[in-house]
Amino acid sequence: MASIHRKGTESIGLFLILSILWMCAAAAPAATVTVATLNDVLDGDTASIAALTTNPGLDGMVSLREAILAANNTTGTDDIYFTATGTILLTSTLPALEDLTGGTAIHGGGYVALCGTSETGVVHAPDGLAILSSGNLLEGLTFTGFFLENHYVVTGRALLVAGPQARENVIRGCRVGADSADGLVNACGVVLADGACDNVIGGRIEDEANVISGNFDGIVIHDESCKGNVISGNLVGVDISGSVAIENDQNGMYICGNDNVIGGLNESYRNIISGNFCGIDILGTGNSLEGNYIGTDISGAIAIGNVMGISVRADNSTIGGSISSQRNVISGNDVDVAIGLDYVQFPNPVVKVQGNYIGTDVTGEFALSTNSSGQWGLIVSSKNAQIGGPGSGEGNLISGHSRGILLYADDCSIQGNLIGTNGLASKALPNDTGIELARVARRCMIGGVAQAANVISGNVNAGVLIESNWPDAVTEDNAILGNFIGVDGTGQYALPNGSGIIVLGGFCFLGSCFEGYPETVGPLHTIVGSPGFGNVIAGNLGVGIGVYNTEVSATVIQANLIGVAADGVTPVPNGGQGVLISGVNTLVGGAEPGAGNVIAYNGLAGVEVSGAAALGNTISRNSLFGNLGGGIVLSEGGNGGMAAPVISMIAPLSGTTAPLAVVELFADDGQQGRFFV
Repeated sequence: MASIHRKGTESIGLFLILSILWMCAAAAPAATVTVATLNDVLDGDTASIAALTTNPGLDGMVSLREAILAANNTTGTDDIYFTATGTILLTSTLPALEDLTGGTAIHGGGYVALCGTSETGVVHAPDGLAILSSGNLLEGLTFTGFFLENHYVVTGRALLVAGPQARENVIRGCRVGADSADGLVNACGVVLADGACDNVIGGRIEDEANVISGNFDGIVIHDESCKGNVISGNLVGVDISGSVAIENDQNGMYICGNDNVIGGLNESYRNIISGNFCGIDILGTGNSLEGNYIGTDISGAIAIGNVMGISVRADNSTIGGSISSQRNVISGNDVDVAIGLDYVQFPNPVVKVQGNYIGTDVTGEFALSTNSSGQWGLIVSSKNAQIGGPGSGEGNLISGHSRGILLYADDCSIQGNLIGTNGLASKALPNDTGIELARVARRCMIGGVAQAANVISGNVNAGVLIESNWPDAVTEDNAILGNFIGVDGTGQYALPNGSGIIVLGGFCFLGSCFEGYPETVGPLHTIVGSPGFGNVIAGNLGVGIGVYNTEVSATVIQANLIGVAADGVTPVPNGGQGVLISGVNTLVGGAEPGAGNVIAYNGLAGVEVSGAAALGNTISRNSLFGNLGGGIVLSEGGNGGMAAPVISMIAPLSGTTAPLAVVELFADDGQQGRFFV
């Protein structure tokens, strides 16, 4: 037993000695070398930092090239500082940071620039610096002039972070690209490639921001194997003040990697991505954008638009989120958000746009986009897109555009959004048109359960426009349920659109129809309200609901409050008809319990069917009263000019009506039909 005990004691002692030695090694200070020259020379002993310090070469000073080589050859962590300030004109691409025994930190202090092109335009180094190992830090450096064009092919990377060993590196406080509109550019500013994961580009925007502007592409995550990277607190496409555009010619960010985060939940980690051709182009899956300003200055109050704010071309992308710190402000761009995925590559995509301010300033009180024909909120051409949601905080504010949402895809949802108002849904920040469904939009849901209600108000023309405008492409089976259209967020006060809902047939685009174009069909079977899920459609300047042209068929209008407030009592009239129909086979109301609409107090007729071709329309069991132009009006041969029934005797009930007609009886102190009996 003693022998066993003695051996155990020796083992414990050895373990303690090894532990102490490891702790001492871990606590050893990083090796430090100081760059004292701006000349890009290589004549010192780079076997290690110690060797270079002893023998820096003929000039007696350490260059950056020598310092990097020596750091790579020194075990453990290293620090490179500068006493030299100014620009280092590289003679060739710098050695990569590739020490696998410990990271190297290069501290530029904000006074050192690396340049790949001479003042005469001679390119000496198309690439700047590569990071191939982990745990490295670059801060306070400027990278410019890394650009080579050969037969219209542009190459050059100021910074490259590449390979599976390139993990947990940090690049912060650097200026990558031109510092003015006419400065030297890079082809690509910062590139992550070949499995580079878990790196951080940026930091706190107050003191760690990278300025990545004046490049061809600002930040590129090159391939799908690059995951878990965080891009936060950067100024991309603007100057260091965040208030002047210095455009990246193509993309502020080009994201092909998967599962990366752009922005952050703390306002210090938001990116300012403005002034570029495309702010962010997303081609990788699972990426999240949260807390950024895209198309504004650093205050979120002034537009510095990209041509395209965000382009989403990949599955499982999330823009924003349900908590306020995830909100992106996406405004001032010609197109704020475009969602267009390849149906073959992504047969069942999921893209979520939630909780953002799109078209307004950071307060939600002022429009930064203008409702000109050149500015669009969201353009959606991919199925399953989720714009907003039924959960708390998931709705977007979408205001100040030509079209708030233009959608031509299948199975999309638009829920919980404020469209055409301010952030409190109390005043108008108009789009020309709030929502437009066109071309091949099918089975899309606008609204739904009570929590999914949109407020679609304050828009210049239609709150919702549904049209089929393409040969052999039918807009059909879309539903508009449970929304406030033409009223404020309380549902009690008018916040008018030009008109409430327009369902428009014929060859039409952006609400205008044209003669002599190929025949189109639809929209078909549009659902406007259903029992338990009616809309409040009130306060609009013109018609509440318009169903126009004979190509439109089988529209169903049920359970809505048309001309009255959400309480079902307070008059909030539409200025024109409650419902105006020139389509065919429309059902207004119905025999199903709760299917009848309340259509009251409107400026013209409650329901008008107009035109000799407007046939087969059914108006049943609605509550009509107080409409200034009458309850039901058939004009210009609508519904075949069917005559109203004539009651000649009450007891027993008798009279005359058109053949095969169904006669419904109502009680009313007026002449319209308020109570079905």
